[in-house]
Amino acid sequence: MPESLIRSVSDTARWVAYHRATESDRPDKIFSDPYARRLAGERGKLIAQKLHQNAWAIAVRTYLFDKMINALLSRERVEMVLNLAAGLDSRPYRLDLPSWLQWIEVDLPEILDAKREMLSNEKPRCQLEIIVENLAHETQRRALFSSLNERAQKILVVSEGLLIYLNEENVTNLSSDLYAQPNFQYWLIEVTSPKVLDWINRRWRHHFEAANSPMVFTPADWRKFYRERGWELVEFQELTQTAQEIDREPRLMKAYGFLAHVFPGWYAKQLRFWESGVALLRRA
Repeated sequence: MPESLIRSVSDTARWVAYHRATESDRPDKIFSDPYARRLAGERGKLIAQKLHQNAWAIAVRTYLFDKMINALLSRERVEMVLNLAAGLDSRPYRLDLPSWLQWIEVDLPEILDAKREMLSNEKPRCQLEIIVENLAHETQRRALFSSLNERAQKILVVSEGLLIYLNEENVTNLSSDLYAQPNFQYWLIEVTSPKVLDWINRRWRHHFEAANSPMVFTPADWRKFYRERGWELVEFQELTQTAQEIDREPRLMKAYGFLAHVFPGWYAKQLRFWESGVALLRRA
């Protein structure tokens, strides 16, 4: 039997890293990640060459997370960034961060050990700490959150590329555990519409199921979902609209943009169905 294209959820981090690398190679790049190609490796390249249709979305998502993290840090003294399921994220090395900022990465040993080895000669720009932990283990997760809560007065939680792999109960439990810590003030998340998830699953579900990592979480009304769990929306940046603004939309999206001028009402309705992006939440 041939090896699965995606062997584990850690391979999705390699996939994402490769698309960060190709964006960084562009003369009109919207961000620079000099570590991405090294982190992606040959496995990331292989996956990205087969699952390439969302390269633009990964680039825009990275851009938005960068932008919203930088914006929050510039206007408030956030003392700690807690990056859940950090994967092969390289922000502590490539963003212009305060040297005193505590940046905590949490993920599985398979991916964090590999990253630590690959970046062993690089110097992070902030106080980086790597914690190996399986966030699916509720007791350990709560103990970790409690200990981190004691170390800073204002904490930003980041969960890029995590929630979509969880079910609604898992996300509810994670949300409750985060909210239980009073110094976890902000939560930066990605939002995926049911329409987009359906598109992904029709094409690629078998790859993710083979790695026991199907994409499943997409509440019909994500604003209501998080509001009912104590998190209010501060800011939302829509993926499609951002792609249009920074010239990263794929050809099909450009065609839709043309139709917007002809059928503006229809186009607005389509945007609501496909609404995906990055949201900054604050504890209510």
